[in-house]
Amino acid sequence: MRVAGVIRSVLLGAALFCCFSCTGRSAEREEARQLLALLLRLSDEHTLASRQRLLDDLARMPLRVPAHARARDDCQKAHAELLRGETEQASAKQALQSGQTGTPQGPLPAERAHHISELIARSNEALANSSKLFPVCESAMAKLVTEAR
Repeated sequence: MRVAGVIRSVLLGAALFCCFSCTGRSAEREEARQLLALLLRLSDEHTLASRQRLLDDLARMPLRVPAHARARDDCQKAHAELLRGETEQASAKQALQSGQTGTPQGPLPAERAHHISELIARSNEALANSSKLFPVCESAMAKLVTEAR
């Protein structure tokens, strides 16, 4: 009788251990899925303002798994640089278009041309930075895909 009680206790303990370890892995898997879903939404085409809001959401996303936090941070940096480059491009385009409104075809004033060239240089720098950062982000996302399965 006593042996049966010990066996029952061991089996119950093993069952509880399995349940708790499955729950932990399940929680990690769900966290990976949520992070991946937000990163994929960020990768879709959106306005600059909506992508900035998604980046803010990403930065505030609470993550318990250190590898997930690193993936979030790596991807946030890459997407932030891309967004910065695209924002600078849009500013340069707007400055160029506003400089042409109401003026005859001719050269831009030197000050405006210099401002536009600075915007373009900052855009190019940010885009170059993002192209260096995205391979790290893509690798992290591939790991998240594997983990989320």
